[in-house]
Amino acid sequence: MSADNKKEQQRIIGRWTIGATLGKGGYSWVKKGIDRKNGRIVALKFMERRLTSNGEWKKSQQQQIKNEIETLKCLRHENIIRLLAYNLNAKYPDRNKGQSRDVILLVLEYAAGGELFDILYYTE
Repeated sequence: MSADNKKEQQRIIGRWTIGATLGKGGYSWVKKGIDRKNGRIVALKFMERRLTSNGEWKKSQQQQIKNEIETLKCLRHENIIRLLAYNLNAKYPDRNKGQSRDVILLVLEYAAGGELFDILYYTE
């Protein structure tokens, strides 16, 4: 693949380049990201905005996100993933050129090694 084609396929959100999928959930997905300013590897957690019938952001989701962000901002421990940044009004660049989705973005410290559940479940 040529450098030009690779650059075309590269998706960027804010100061991060979006990489491979690390995991998926009901309303969210996590991608590996690279900070374009310093080269640091991060985890980019994207959450679909859940909307009411009249197109407004659901209050219940707003409160859940607010709680998650406030909790992560307060916690400082070597065994807890740190929140590095967030954007409540991010635009996720879909692979279809020119299209994007309204999402909530949490930029988290990257922890290599896979899912904690898998480690606990599959090791004796």
